[in-house]
Amino acid sequence: MRFKFLVVTTLTSCVFATVLVPQVGAAEPLRVRPVPQHSSIIGKTPIPNSVVSKAPLVAVLVGETGSGIEADDALFVYDKLGVNHAGKMRRVAVSDNTRLEADLSNMTPGWYVAKQKFTFDDGHPSGDVGSPWWVFGVKVKTSAAAPKSVQLQRVTPDASMPQKISASLSGARIGARSLKISYKSSPSDVFTWSLQSPLGIFGTTNIVRAKKSATFGTSQFVLPFAGTYKLSFTHYPNALSDPMRSITWSTLVSVK
Repeated sequence: MRFKFLVVTTLTSCVFATVLVPQVGAAEPLRVRPVPQHSSIIGKTPIPNSVVSKAPLVAVLVGETGSGIEADDALFVYDKLGVNHAGKMRRVAVSDNTRLEADLSNMTPGWYVAKQKFTFDDGHPSGDVGSPWWVFGVKVKTSAAAPKSVQLQRVTPDASMPQKISASLSGARIGARSLKISYKSSPSDVFTWSLQSPLGIFGTTNIVRAKKSATFGTSQFVLPFAGTYKLSFTHYPNALSDPMRSITWSTLVSVK
């Protein structure tokens, strides 16, 4: 896979920070838009699935003034060995918003996983909906790898749906990857990956993009560490009329 880089500017602590976001060919930036975790989360630094030249801090901008006040609220950034590089979280008032941030140390080139753990104004934990995790890289490149064909097995007991779905992973190696799913997707469909590691089980939720006329969907994401990943595709056949109905297909893939 060949990557280009797009320069993106974000505002952090009133200082403009430049990040490098990998692109697949000439397509749009590889920036996963997770299923919304809470309407009050405005943005994150570093940007999910971005590659940055340096990472002095990790931050979540929340559209509330009372978030992150619990004693155990924190931000974490882990490397592949499970070492946390984030310091103590602090709260910074930004107009009617709150920026939760923590300094980072010893950020050598590589992939990192970040986690948010705080409470919103209404008392809900920040990880109640979607995944509290996201991935970013520091001065790291994705190596080319041969595509890998996979079969996703239906795990939801719904006989009206196919038992298997074919998909193609753009390489079973760590780094920025994509999955092409041979199934006509809906706008609400999501792809998730999870990994058992020294940190426990963690993963990210990513949107599945599909054109109206397409018979397949694609999702872009980063696989940060080596290990056995669970890849899952969740389809919402009637997202508007029956939003609670979903069908999930999964498979296991070894990533090096």
